[in-house]
Amino acid sequence: MPRSPRRELPPGLLHVTCRTIRRAPLFLGAHDARTLLNLLDGATRAVPECAVHAYCLMPNHVHYVVDSELDALSHVMHQVNGSYAQRFNRSYGFRGHLFQGRFHAKPIADEPHLLHSIRYVVLNPVRAGFCERPEQWRWSSYRALLGLDPPRRLLALDRTLALWGGGPKARAAIRRFVDEELPAAFDRGQSPGLSPVPDGRAAQPKP
Repeated sequence: MPRSPRRELPPGLLHVTCRTIRRAPLFLGAHDARTLLNLLDGATRAVPECAVHAYCLMPNHVHYVVDSELDALSHVMHQVNGSYAQRFNRSYGFRGHLFQGRFHAKPIADEPHLLHSIRYVVLNPVRAGFCERPEQWRWSSYRALLGLDPPRRLLALDRTLALWGGGPKARAAIRRFVDEELPAAFDRGQSPGLSPVPDGRAAQPKP
C-alpha cells in the first residue's frame, strides 16, 4: 500500500519525534550523539527555513520543536536520518533500517503550547530517570538555553529566548518555568508520545 501524503501537516510550529526500529539504541557513545548533532547543524545551515527551538536526544528516539515548512522539514529529516543511519551502521557493522519509518510531527497550536512543548522536550531525561535536573543531560538544548554551553548552530537561540522576553532575564525565566514542572516529571515517568496541548494556565511562564 502506498504511503499517504504528508500534506495534511500545516507549515509552522511542530513537535517532531524520530524513533529507532524495535527500540534499538540511537547512539552507543558520545561520538555518535555528536555526529547526529553535527549532521543537524549542517542540514539546518543549508535549509534556513527550518528553525529549531528545542531538541533532546534520548537512547532510542529524538525530539525536536521546530518552526518550519513541511518541505523544508522533510528535506532536513531525510538528509539527517539517512546520513546518520548509514554512518551508524558502517561504524558498528550493522545492516538495515535504524529509524522506525518517517518522522512524526504534531502541530503546535499557539504560543502557550510552544512553551509547554519546549519544556516537555527538555524534561524527557528527567521523566526517564536518567538525571534529576534537565541541565545534567548533555544531549539537549537546555544547557545552551541557560547559557551553560555554547549553542549549536541548529538552535534558534535568540528566537527561543525571545519567547521569555529576551535579554538577561530570559534565562532565569526559562529555568523557573521548567522547574515548575519538575515534580510532575518525577511522578509521571517517560511518555512515549508528543507533548499535549496545555490548559491556559499550565504553560504560562512567570515574568
